[in-house]
Amino acid sequence: MSGAPRISVVVPSYNYARYLEVCLESILSQRYPNLELIVLDGGSTDGTVELLQRYDMHIAYWRSHKDAGQYAAIEEGLNRASGEIMTWLNADDMFHPGAFDAVGRIFAQCAEVEWLMGRPNSFDEQGRQKHVLTYLPLNSRAKYLADEEFIQQEGVFWRRALWERSGAYIDKTLPLAADLELWARFFRSARLFSVDQLLAGFRDHPLQKSKDKAGYTTEADRVLARERELFAAEKTPFNPPAPLPILIQGDRVIL
Repeated sequence: MSGAPRISVVVPSYNYARYLEVCLESILSQRYPNLELIVLDGGSTDGTVELLQRYDMHIAYWRSHKDAGQYAAIEEGLNRASGEIMTWLNADDMFHPGAFDAVGRIFAQCAEVEWLMGRPNSFDEQGRQKHVLTYLPLNSRAKYLADEEFIQQEGVFWRRALWERSGAYIDKTLPLAADLELWARFFRSARLFSVDQLLAGFRDHPLQKSKDKAGYTTEADRVLARERELFAAEKTPFNPPAPLPILIQGDRVIL
């Protein structure tokens, strides 16, 4: 794709060598012409470093040392990244084939799209497709504040300008729901578009910290309560309706 915008992908990792190579291959096999891959490892002792050394020529930047955790690593990587389009993917998750081509086309052709999600889906522990959501979520700030709609972190992409306008940080006081908190800040000034395509999915396995549903809900409720107060205090609140789904027909993107 000529004129493809640079996509920066940040991968946080810690002792997930059993999954990391498949994750990296799901990125590199896209053969996207303008990719920046950044891997931030927290000092793994399970063979991750040796794996990263083998992939060194394909990675723009990687390091392995003790850090302040997953979200600190993600923030570090996003602020190191140079791409116009940004995303992160945890080391146990995977992108779907064709994801970067679709995302690159959408952002290249549609200046009004500042962030984007695909159809939520998951893999089982062996990496086989496990579940695909039966409908495509159409999100708005009002729906989000009412906790009516789901945003799957895997497969969300955004422009650098939105990241910078929203503070260019991850809330590291939230070990489980920092992605939800970031989306809340994005919603203050940008519409979330959806495309009916599988972009990335999460791998369902016993070691996931997202298994702590109660902890996640507690954090999420706190963030949403804060955002509702901010929304109520805004003189001219940003609250457009959810956009219609983006359609891709060949090389054309239709809003």
